[in-house]
Amino acid sequence: MSLVALTFGENNSAGAEHVEISTANGRYLSDTKTNGIMHVSKVEKFVGTDELCVLGELISGMICEHMLATETGSGAEIIEVSSKYGKAVGRPGTKLLLMVRGFSKDEVQVNSELEFVKKPEAPRPKGRLIIC
Repeated sequence: MSLVALTFGENNSAGAEHVEISTANGRYLSDTKTNGIMHVSKVEKFVGTDELCVLGELISGMICEHMLATETGSGAEIIEVSSKYGKAVGRPGTKLLLMVRGFSKDEVQVNSELEFVKKPEAPRPKGRLIIC
């Protein structure tokens, strides 16, 4: 099997059904047991945006985009994650910058902890969809 087939996949390859290509976000989203807890260091709201910028440190678990906050009933969602390790972070002690939609600046306190959980997935239809 060629490197191109392993990288991009190939429909008629003999071993293609045994090759699974996944990203860190994809691996996390398939694992339902993990949540992420973050210690908040600073909270800022930029002019002209709806998102809240939250700086902090990962305490435990994993944090990635499209996770939901558990503390509030407002449905706050992570829009973007920036860190040294990419968009899905699972190393405790990592410094993070989160853009979160759904929080107001008054709801998030400095030196508090925020917990994020996986966003519930919509059920996927079963079967084949053929578009001609």
